[in-house]
Amino acid sequence: RSASLDIAPCVAELDRRRPRYDVILVDPFHDYECSRRDLDLAFRLLGEGGTIVVHDVLPPSGGRIISPSFVPGSWCGLTFLAFVDFVMDERPVFFTVDCDFGCGIVTRHRGDDVGRGWRDEWQKVRGDHEEAFRFLSRHRVSLLNLQTARDFVKKHDSPATRTYLREARRLRAASLFRRLWKG
Repeated sequence: RSASLDIAPCVAELDRRRPRYDVILVDPFHDYECSRRDLDLAFRLLGEGGTIVVHDVLPPSGGRIISPSFVPGSWCGLTFLAFVDFVMDERPVFFTVDCDFGCGIVTRHRGDDVGRGWRDEWQKVRGDHEEAFRFLSRHRVSLLNLQTARDFVKKHDSPATRTYLREARRLRAASLFRRLWKG
């Protein structure tokens, strides 16, 4: 753990020790550089058969929530852009669960080239985060290998999955009640 955005000493220590992990959660500071750095580092540290879970890869809207620099409140930043670049570059087996601003699930195994057919168009739009978001929104099913939460549960049914989804529904309901109560 680092007390700042500069994690170079932590990375050097990890490189020295060469640990491998079965599960890694990537919920970065959501600017592009930190998101991509954390994805690349997690992929290097992932053990054979391991899984990376990446938070905020499918923001619900453009505008303020995808600002390149921090804004208070809900902020997904440019993690979605770094995630698409990452899966196009590394070509892992991956999918994205359409819940909680998108949860990318990445394995170490080599997968299909998600960029095939999209790479040139993505390269044209990725320099403008709003345009990249619009492109992602239009092609999210194929670019992110998107699955509904229901399909994910059917495919990966377990007590932990059911508990997570039950808690996510409870939190959404509580948030809705708070907004209705205030408004």
